[in-house]
Amino acid sequence: MVSPQVHLAYAPRGAGLACAVMYLKAEPDIIGWWIGRQSAEFHTAYFRLAGFYGTGTRFYASEGSDLYGGWKSELTSGKHRELEPPLAVESEVAHRLEQAQDAFCGEWLIFPGDKDVAEQHQAYADAELAWSDVCFQFSQLNKFVKHDAVWTYYSHNFEAAVGKFLMKRWPLDYRG
Repeated sequence: MVSPQVHLAYAPRGAGLACAVMYLKAEPDIIGWWIGRQSAEFHTAYFRLAGFYGTGTRFYASEGSDLYGGWKSELTSGKHRELEPPLAVESEVAHRLEQAQDAFCGEWLIFPGDKDVAEQHQAYADAELAWSDVCFQFSQLNKFVKHDAVWTYYSHNFEAAVGKFLMKRWPLDYRG
């Protein structure tokens, strides 16, 4: 399996996890998943940037982490537009996304109910860093660039154009 490209953002003196996004190339498209804050809540979605490596990119998103309900929203203009009926997610794409999201979450994130959540929470408390219901694995924080109020991590081949396109249009509060 090809490793996804990753961007992570963490506010250590603020709300904690700002966003975590991973994507895979499925040329001419980009497919991926995000989690991040939308007001006081965490928002998740799978997404497809259809035709990203061509012209006329279309930005589709699932409702939460429901791939099998299809691409229910179009966000190309930066405004939410409900798709009725939803566009089907091809089974191969769904399988790739589920595998990549599962591996990504296992490597980078901690969720309520995870077996070591109390240990992770204590590590954050000992370091006097912000904890949020969904947070980064404490051991991964050493990979972040810590020069600003929001610490960030980009995988080596993360394409700035992908991040810019997403952050300009997605429903998350984080804009990079």
